[in-house]
Amino acid sequence: MDRVSGSGVFARDPDALLDLTELEITDALTVQQENELTCEIVEKWLKRFNLKDDISQDDLLSSNRMIEIAHGALPSQSYQLMMSDIDEHKKRLKERSAWRIEGTLREFPKFKPINVWFEYPIHKEDTSGVLADCDIEGDLFNSKKSPYKKNFSKKKSPEDKKRERKESLETAFSGVEINGEADIKELATYLGISEKTIRRNLKEHGGFWIDGSKTGYKDRDKLE
Repeated sequence: MDRVSGSGVFARDPDALLDLTELEITDALTVQQENELTCEIVEKWLKRFNLKDDISQDDLLSSNRMIEIAHGALPSQSYQLMMSDIDEHKKRLKERSAWRIEGTLREFPKFKPINVWFEYPIHKEDTSGVLADCDIEGDLFNSKKSPYKKNFSKKKSPEDKKRERKESLETAFSGVEINGEADIKELATYLGISEKTIRRNLKEHGGFWIDGSKTGYKDRDKLE
């Protein structure tokens, strides 16, 4: 009602006002979604060849581990088709957007906000709950996101950028690590950045050791 432009008289007329607002998707959430998507696709391909019996629950959570298993188990041509399938789905994943539906109903109780993914041409409800904590772009009721200040806050603060780099790094590590360590080049590839940048991010984080081409948590229990 308060977001409607122009005269407030309009808000007196409709029986239902629905507000569809875009959500901000963090880099960490994108990395998490890509990891889950890759694991799901690889699992489906392995099922086609009845090769899923020896996969552990930990394997099912690591895209790097799942791809490694598929590389050794699937015929070469099937493996290449699977990788093409993953690339195509990742492309669609990056093209989709997130939205929150809120509303005011004249004769019924106010309903809880509904978070959805928009994958052209339809909206799909977020049943996993990952969008629940996402911020709304240009929220009039959040001074930090007010459109009057939006032009002055497009650039994220150094602290926000550092926090996002840290979250992205930790999420990426969980997706590629094997037995507590990960290849630095694979981390860089996973995040789509250079090896030089990933090494700088690892040092900035402070919670990882670096030994040549490998890295891992210095103290996983303490970090958790």
